[in-house]
Amino acid sequence: MEGLRIGALVTTREIENSEVVQRHYASLAKSVMVCASVQMRNRATVVGKVCRASPSLDTLAPLISDRASIQPRSWYREDRSRT
Repeated sequence: MEGLRIGALVTTREIENSEVVQRHYASLAKSVMVCASVQMRNRATVVGKVCRASPSLDTLAPLISDRASIQPRSWYREDRSRT
């Protein structure tokens, strides 16, 4: 698999239930299963947790270990990339 795109509104619950994530990014799938309650996972987003620098690092650590890159996008500016 070449990569996985996680949009800004993808909830941690969606990541938890994704067969693609479970198959190819098991550490990320496992990490979101243990963060907070189901009600919170239905609202929390992966991007929000990364941007907020969540102190628990429950989603950031697996992303780092899988060598994820962040590509911020804006509807009113050019695309910018960060690795």
